[in-house]
Amino acid sequence: MQEKIKILLLAANPKSTDPLRLGEEIREIDIVLKQANHRDRFELIPKFAVRVGDLRDAMLSQSPQIVHFSGHGAGQAGLVLEDDLGKQAFVTTEALARFFQSFADTVECVLLNACYSEIQAEAINQHINCVIGMNQSIGDRAAIEFAKGFYAALGSGRSIEAAFEIGCASLDLKNIPESSKPELKIKPGIDDAWISRKLVVVPEPEPKSEQTATLKTQNQAAQKASKPMGDDRTPNINAQKSQGFINNASAPVTQHFGNQTSINTGGGDYAGRDMHKSDRSPRPNAAVSLQTVVDEVTQLVERAETRGEDDFADDLRSVESTLQAAVKAESEGKLERRQVKLEDAKRSLQGLVKAHPNLQSILSLL
Repeated sequence: MQEKIKILLLAANPKSTDPLRLGEEIREIDIVLKQANHRDRFELIPKFAVRVGDLRDAMLSQSPQIVHFSGHGAGQAGLVLEDDLGKQAFVTTEALARFFQSFADTVECVLLNACYSEIQAEAINQHINCVIGMNQSIGDRAAIEFAKGFYAALGSGRSIEAAFEIGCASLDLKNIPESSKPELKIKPGIDDAWISRKLVVVPEPEPKSEQTATLKTQNQAAQKASKPMGDDRTPNINAQKSQGFINNASAPVTQHFGNQTSINTGGGDYAGRDMHKSDRSPRPNAAVSLQTVVDEVTQLVERAETRGEDDFADDLRSVESTLQAAVKAESEGKLERRQVKLEDAKRSLQGLVKAHPNLQSILSLL
């Protein structure tokens, strides 16, 4: 069984900086991966209000193959994380390059979804094969749409290079004039075969035995003999001309016009057709688990205590307790109680968001 591809999502939006829609970005990435053909091959690990120490600890404990940073970039000054008080903490380009050098054997791609991050991308690319940065300031909407296209493509089994191109094309499809801002840096000396390789390896189907083929032929003959006369007039469907999504190339084409949408509306596959056999409906085991949200709230409690914000810490403890009750109800199969507790937690967070905008990223996951 193949190990899951871990995507570490790092989000930072310090108090004194312009608010960004980081929670929405992570939610959208979660959605497109859950809808992907190879959704079971990916694990999403979100970290909010990231401090320098959090970056180190998450990299060491998770060993991700893909590292995604969402937040503010400051060009030559570096990327903007948070300190223990929730204020700006700049991480220099040189420090980032040296840091990622230690993970060159495990990290395959770094995506810096922040303004003017091409400088850091070039430095990190000395050690990491594929790094994506932004050559200018990029808007929230463009950053989110690029990420959606990129991860939707990875989830469908495309290579990093192909996923990058689809991410850029997704901006054009939405009429967002920023598709030239993302830049893909490929480490010098990397051969074309590595660049075009797919992260998800789909095993070849096992060859059918002669006995299996004979049984299949017999079953088909029996089914044909049992058909009513009118069925012989059913026209054959040409897969090349079908305008639906193809579920199984060896069976009659099934068209879906429900939750599947065409390329013009931004839904479904990039090419508008699905040649894979897997069910595309979202599964209950979401990439971001409820326990992960509880852990993030626990970290926020600890930070509030460190900053001496006792009232805020108490409010967060109440949210934490409510979410823990939801986790317990989920484990016991009490879905109605779980939903009640989730709604209680949402209401509490909504009351805190005005004074603490960073909590919007937690709220968006519930």
